[in-house]
Formats: sequence, C-alpha cells, structure tokens
Amino acid sequence: MGQPLEQHQEQHACGVSSTDVEDWGRVETTNKCYGATTCRVLAPEIFREVKAKSKPAFNGNFTEVGKAIESREEFDAVRRAIVSCPGKAIRWVEQPKVSQVGLPSVFDVYPELIEDDVYYMGFSDKTTFGCAGFFIHRGEGRNILIDPPIAHPKLVDAVNRMGGVQHLLFTHVDHTGNQEAWHTATKARRLMHTADVVHVKNEYSPFPVTKDFETLLELQPLETTTLEGTSDFRIVSTPGHTVGSLCFVYKDRFLFTGDSLANSRAIGHLICFRIQCWQDWATQIISMNELQAYTFQWVLAGHGEWRRFDTADEARSDLQRCLSWMQHRSMAA
Repeated sequence: MGQPLEQHQEQHACGVSSTDVEDWGRVETTNKCYGATTCRVLAPEIFREVKAKSKPAFNGNFTEVGKAIESREEFDAVRRAIVSCPGKAIRWVEQPKVSQVGLPSVFDVYPELIEDDVYYMGFSDKTTFGCAGFFIHRGEGRNILIDPPIAHPKLVDAVNRMGGVQHLLFTHVDHTGNQEAWHTATKARRLMHTADVVHVKNEYSPFPVTKDFETLLELQPLETTTLEGTSDFRIVSTPGHTVGSLCFVYKDRFLFTGDSLANSRAIGHLICFRIQCWQDWATQIISMNELQAYTFQWVLAGHGEWRRFDTADEARSDLQRCLSWMQHRSMAA
C-alpha cells in the first residue's frame, strides 16, 4: 500500500535531512503557475508578484522567488506553499539539508486563525482554481464557510469540533467546485447569487450544477442584504468579475472579496484583475466605488494577496487609489 497523499507530499516538500548542516535549500516557480497567489499568502517574504512585462509570458510570469530562505520560519512557510500550490508550480532547485526532527505537519495548522474569529482554511485545489477559503467561528449554530476548499477529513473534523458549518457562502461561480462535498458533510445551507447559477452540467463548463442551492439571491447590482437578518454580516452585490459576484462585509472589519478585489505589493495598492474580468470592467469599477460606503480594515481575497489596514480610513483611501488605477486602465485599453 502506498503512503497517504499528505505524507508523500510533506516528505517531497521537506527533502533530505541533516543534523549538522543548516541549509534551507532553494526553490523556484515554474510555468505551471497560473496566478492563484497561494504561495504569496503563505510565504510573502519569499514569493512575490512578477511585474508586468518583466519576464517572458508563461515562464512563471505571475509569481517569482524574491529572496533566499534564511530561517526556520521561512522554511516552514515554503513547505506549506509547495504542498498548497494548486498548480504544483513550485519546486526545489537545491534540496534543503535541515533536521526534520519536530517538523510540524503542514496540514495540521488548518483552520488557521487570521484575526478575531476568522480563519483561513488552507487545502486549496484546482477544483476552485486555488481560491482561498475562510471559516468564521461565530458559535451558537451560526458558523460560516466562504468559498470552501477540499472537504478533507481533517478539515471537516476540525470545523466540527468548532461547532460545524451552518452556512456555505459563495462569492461567485468558479469557487463552487467543492460545494457538494461540504454540503454532504455538514448539511449547511448554500448561498450564492442567482445570476451565477449553473442549471445544467455540460462538457463546456467545469462548474457544478448549483440550481438546488437553498438560498439563491436575486440582488440587483450594488444592492445589499444581511445573512438571516443579522446586522454584522452584510452581503453586497458587486458585479463585474462575474454577473453574480458578491462581497461579504463582517463586523465592519473584514471584507471578503472573492476575485473582485485584492492587494498587490508590486503595484502598491489594492487592485482588480483586468485580464480575469469575465463580465465588464466598467461595471466592476462601479461596484468597487460602491464599496467605499462600507467600513473595513481587512481585504481577504479568494485570489490575490490579502491586506490588513491600520484604520478604515486608510482602507478607504487605498480603495480610492485602486479606482483611479482602474480608470486609467480603462483609458489605456
């Protein structure tokens, strides 16, 4: 019998061991990279965005290695990034020679606390194009899972110990790949915008049928509602990336954006993805402008880098920079 998948992956990520030499090894990204940005979230000190036109197209052109691995903390972060990369686009150029004694499992940290009661789920996969999933531990039968990753038994057990999942929320259509497995495991109510619903499975669409979701919102563009009448979790219709894209605002602190908005350290402020704008760029500009009406300090993207602002005013100012940048890209198109 072969090794369990996670054990095999962890050994591959660790490389060889040596107790007398501290050599953290060297990694590189390959042309399998399709810009999921998982590694930039997990190991931001090591991996960075490739600036536009700085490298040949499709040669690791989304993410590159920005510095050498210099510490145990960075080494552990790279191990997690290698295993978590949905495109398997990170490889060792020089194998590390460090002691494996006491190395934690890269799988045991999830769900991983971000702040307050918000957790990162890990376990990104190709089914959802490597998007980040988030768990909100509200308690009292009100827990939320946003854009869920693989329904790995370790994850399911972990969230069950925290009270289970009562609400499965989806920001848009291409993050629904794991919905059935999580619904089967948790019996949670599923929610998405009706404009992104898939009614019939066909050979041209990689997305699952979602017409049987328990809650299908018919929000008009920029319209807002709350989750089950609560005041601390707002659902905002933000078309542009897709017709049915949603953003979620929690506690006036956390903004979950799906693929509508992310941070870019390379550019220096919040951005939207022009190439991956599947509906309409002008519509997305209008939607992002509407987000200025909300209070938040965290931008937690499904794809793209996250960012925590010191104040809500700083976040709003940076969003204004994003809007100016988007307008400029409209004129340059």
